[in-house]
Order: sequence, then C-alpha cells, then structure tokens
Amino acid sequence: MSHNSISRIVKRFLHLPNLKYLDLSFNIIKILEEGSFLEAADLEELYLNNNELRLDSTTYPDDVFQPLQKLQMLHLHNNDHRYEGTYPERAIAKLKHVQELKIDTFTYTNFGPGFSELTNTFSMTQESTKQKLVEICAISLPTFGLTLPETLVYLTLSENQHGLKLFLKDRDTIPGGQIAEDIIDGIDSSWNVILALSQSFLEDQWCRFIVNRVVYSSSRMPAGSIVLVLFEDVRRADIPPTLLNVVEEKQIFDMEKYRGEEGKLWKDVFQLYQLDVFFMNASYLEYANFAYNGFNEIHKVFGLTNLSELDVSGNPLGGIVDYSFDNLPSLTYLNMTNSGLGKPEFYLLENGRRLLRPLRRLRSIILDDNGLVSFDKHMFVDKPLETIDLSRNRFKSIPFDLTSTPYLCYLDLSHNSVVDLSIMEMSLLDNLAFKHNLTLNLQGNLLSCGCQNQDFILWLSNTKVNLVPSSTYACLREDGTLSNTTYYVDNYEKIWRMCYGRLMLAGTVSGFAVTILIMVGMYVVVAKQTLLVNIVLRLFGYKTTVRPLKRLDFPYDAYIGYSDCNYQYICHTMREHLEDRLGVKLFLKDRDTIPGGQIADDIINGIDSSWKTLLILTQSFVEDQWCRFIVNRTVYSSSRMPVGSILLVLFEDVRRGDISPALLNVVEERHIFCVGRYRDDEERLWKEISQCIKMDED
Repeated sequence: MSHNSISRIVKRFLHLPNLKYLDLSFNIIKILEEGSFLEAADLEELYLNNNELRLDSTTYPDDVFQPLQKLQMLHLHNNDHRYEGTYPERAIAKLKHVQELKIDTFTYTNFGPGFSELTNTFSMTQESTKQKLVEICAISLPTFGLTLPETLVYLTLSENQHGLKLFLKDRDTIPGGQIAEDIIDGIDSSWNVILALSQSFLEDQWCRFIVNRVVYSSSRMPAGSIVLVLFEDVRRADIPPTLLNVVEEKQIFDMEKYRGEEGKLWKDVFQLYQLDVFFMNASYLEYANFAYNGFNEIHKVFGLTNLSELDVSGNPLGGIVDYSFDNLPSLTYLNMTNSGLGKPEFYLLENGRRLLRPLRRLRSIILDDNGLVSFDKHMFVDKPLETIDLSRNRFKSIPFDLTSTPYLCYLDLSHNSVVDLSIMEMSLLDNLAFKHNLTLNLQGNLLSCGCQNQDFILWLSNTKVNLVPSSTYACLREDGTLSNTTYYVDNYEKIWRMCYGRLMLAGTVSGFAVTILIMVGMYVVVAKQTLLVNIVLRLFGYKTTVRPLKRLDFPYDAYIGYSDCNYQYICHTMREHLEDRLGVKLFLKDRDTIPGGQIADDIINGIDSSWKTLLILTQSFVEDQWCRFIVNRTVYSSSRMPVGSILLVLFEDVRRGDISPALLNVVEERHIFCVGRYRDDEERLWKEISQCIKMDED
C-alpha cells in the first residue's frame, strides 16, 4: 500500500489476522489511532517510513503497537525532520520481539528507559550474542549526539544523508515567488547561516530584511551557528550592532586577510562544521556501523572507548584528519571500503601512519575500492593485523612492509595492477605462510609472464601460500597476447631456453666481436703508431691553435658587392644609412679603389680586408660577369672566416633560381634579407643588417 495518499490509520484498520507483511511507506500518514492494528496480530514486518509521523505520544498512542507481539521488523525513519524532540517510549516499549528498528534522530538523541524493554533489539548483557540491534536513520546535521541504553553492544547508522547542505536563495527558491517567505523559509530550514557582507549587501533593502530575520531566528539556533564573511569594502563599523550581538568573534572572517587564498578562506569557514560525534552511555558498545551516510569529515568521536568494530565504508571521507581515531583505542576491526581515500592525493602516504597510530589492537582493516596507488609503507607498524583487504585499488605491488605485519593471515590484493612480486616479497610471504598459514588473493590482476618474471611464475606453483582462487592466473606475454601461469610452469625449461638462449647467443657474438676488435686494434697500433700518437696529443690539446678572427682585425666592417647599375642607390642611400647613421665602416669599390687599377685585385683586397661581405643581389648583379667573380671570391674566402660572415640583400627583381647554389651553401637563412618584407620601413632593414655586421660570431 506504499506510494498512495493515505493520511490516517484508524481503529481496526485491517481485518487480516494472518497478515505477515504490511508496507505503508511513502504516504502522508500523520497519526495512528489506538487499536489501528487490532486485526493484524500476526504481522512480522511493518513499514511506516517516509510519511509525516512525528515522534510523540499524540501520533503514537501508548497501546498502538500492543497487538503486534510477533512484529520483528519496524521501519519508522524519514518521518520526523525536526531538530529536537522526544520518543514515544511507551508505544515502542510494547514491541517485545522486534529485532530491527529504523528510526529518526534529533540533534541530541536520547533513548530513554522505555527502549530497554526491547530485549531483542537492545542487548541487556555484555556477553549476549551480537546481532542487528538498532539502526539510526535520517542523520542530517553537522554535529549530533546519541544517548544509548548503557548495555548496547551493536549499533548501525547506515544509508543516511549526512553532510553539509547549502540553501542558496537564487538556486533553491522558485522564481517569481514571495521573496520574504522564501527568505524566512530558507533561514528557518537551515541549521547554520553564512552571510557574505559587501557594501551593496548592507545597502540592499531585502538584504537588510535577511539580517533582521537572522537576528530574530538566532534565539533558536545553537551558539556559533551564524558566520560572517566580510568583503574588502566593508568595515566593522558598517555592520548592524544587532547582528554583531549574536555573532561570536571567531565566526567573523575578513576576505582582506585571505587575499589570493580564497580557497583557504572557505576551508576555514567550513571547518567550523566538522563532524563531532558524541555517544552517551555507550561503554558496552562493541560494534558501530556508519556505512553510506555521506560523511565528508570525521573530526572526533567521543564515548566509544570500548568499541571494537567500526564500519565507515561508503562515505566520501575527503575531510578525514590525523586524529580521527584517537578516541578509539579498543578498535580491532576497521572497514573503510569505498571511502575516497585516494582523492586527497598522497594523504595516506604522508599521514597514514599517524592516522592509525592509536589503533594498537587493530586486527583487521579493509581499504577496498579507494583508488589508492600508494600509502606509507610503515602504516601498519605495531599492530597485530591478521587481515588486510586492499582489493579494487591501483597498487602495482605490495604497498607496505611485510616485516611490520608478523601476524598476517589474509592479504587481499585482488583487482589491482599487480604485475609480479619481488624476490624479497615472495620470501617474506613464504615465511608468513609457514607461521600463520597465510592466504593471498591475486584474482583480477593481469600478471606478466615475460622472461623477467620467470621466478615469480614458478613461485606461484611452488609456494606454500594459499592462493585464491588457485595458483592459475591470467598473464600477459611479451608479445601482448594472453596466456596463463600454468602453461608457463608446465613448459618452464622450454621457455627458459627461449628467454636466455637469445642472451647467450648475444653474449657469444659480442665476445667474438670483441676478439676481432682487439686483433684489429693491435694491428692498427703497430701499423699506424705515429698517427695514433698524433691523434692522442691533439685530443689532449697538444697542438698549435690559431686565434679566431675578430672584427677589430679588419680595417673595414663590410665589403659591399653590387652591380654598377645600382651605383646611385648603394653609394648614396645605403651608405648614408649604414655609415653616417649606424657607424658601419664600408668598403665601396667606387670610392675606396684607385680608378684604372686591376679590378680583380681590388675585389680580392676589398673582401680580404673586410670583416663581413654584404652582397646586394639584383637581377643586373646576377647577370654581371664581375659580380659573378665577387660571388666566387666570397665563397672561397668563407672557409677562413667565422660562420655568418656573408650577408645577402635580395631585391624584388631577383629570381631565386638565378642565385648561385655555391653561395647559398655558405649563407645561413637568417642572414638573407628580402627588401620586399621591409616595404615602407627601410630604416629597420639597414638597422638589422648593421647589427649582423657588428656581431662577433663564435
């Protein structure tokens, strides 16, 4: 009868005396009348969760459950979402045989003496058999406390919605609604209030309404539940005094102090809401289950000094801190499956040993499905661990020191990235198997069965360690194909020859080659003794060195090679830029040679007396006979000059195919300047050329 619109359970609701199972969940039931279940005395399971049943004596009359003496399972969770309240103890106390009870909690939950009547739910002696006793539901506050019957030994808080939830006005209200009502509902439905105060906030009419409502509601909120975050444009004097009266100084955060570290600001703000769990009268509690509650943080746990088994699996524990387990000295079993421990990168690598240090009696730890790659290899030191479950992570080998776990009986490394084990690890595992009959689970790992893993594959077949599921595992060959470890064991000698035969052949060939080289070397030493001595002496610097040429060794900075057709441009425009403005000393044949002299000698002398050669290539230059002589002499002289001694300026009428290949072979591309690229900026062209001329190349 779930998922209907039933609002009230009246007297003699059902005339079904043989009924065993009744589901009334997900309705709108608000009250149970006395005698509602008179005609359902054989009922064993009753589901009233997800309704509107408030936990009080009006909703639950004292004798409403009196007929249900065979009831074993009762679900009342997700009904009462108040922060404070009391339980209808007299009604619940009538359920003598209930074995499972799911019920909501308040900020501080107090299970009164009426619950002690549930002898199958709350165990009354420390020696009684452990069973599923009570499940606390709907934990939805950052801090909560539980007052339990003094002799309770087993407690589970599972599949709740714990965590920090934010109410944002622009996200969690309906557009076009009543603004004032939305503000009031948002504040009244929140456990804490964070106000981000800027100058515009203080001047806004609706924001002032928010402040007044917060001040008004502060009387029902716990101390420290109002937080102020001040933007840089807000002064303390601008904050309304009524607001400051209800805010503690430690709850005020100035953004100016966190400039450039905004992430740290919000981290400090939300650290105020870390999870502190308080248990009262829990001295006999031995088992606690917090699985799948959505806990982001575990700050401190109080009142569980005798707790031996703890399950926090399924919680995204990104906010776990070093001292989370400091108050649990009696813990022997810890389950942290699927807890996101791999998300705080390197957390367990840096803090794992400190986290587990207080757990001196820990015998079993489960870290399954956490995405872990590594952790502190000494994390398990000084603990009598017998069972370690590291399955469904990303370990490539055993991530801890096996010598620190001398009592280890079971190690689960299934579904990781293990390829093989080292010789040291195999030896230590064998010792543990001899002492404690060790069981090792490697299922789901793609092992390597290459030549370098031969010892590991053979160990899987011969070890005394109990392998799960067996000694046969899938493995990957060196060629990328799949095989299994049994095949490699059965054909061990054949595969050994295949692996090491190549190495032996390579060693034999190498030895033969070395012998030949030694013989050739001996011949060379005898036949070319003088040449070898010369090479050795030159290698160690015993040779005459010539000082490299520098710019100051030449009377001219640059020889300008050009065609007679370009006389006017070279001797006036170019000369004015390079010599008059940029201070480059040029050799110009029409100015610096004697008229009527030998043209070839003048060209040779000009090039040899210049630090660099600058050729102005136009189509007439390429076609001129004496210009070709200049090119040939330039190429010839380049062998004695440093790299970069030849520069080319290409005008637009030059066809690239007409340029001499011999010239291009001795000119670097960065020393070729195309006039077309410097159109309308000729001064930059000559400035860059002058820089190249004046540069001393190494």
